[in-house]
Amino acid sequence: MSGKAEDGTAWAADHLKGNPAHLGYGEVITRPYRFVPGAWR
Repeated sequence: MSGKAEDGTAWAADHLKGNPAHLGYGEVITRPYRFVPGAWR
């Protein structure tokens, strides 16, 4: 780190051009309970 503040726009653009998967969105579904497969009780 150089210690000086710089605009990160150019870095971000270059990074995203080199890593297009970083623009992808994947929904993460969490549940507050444990799922147990099998018949309903």
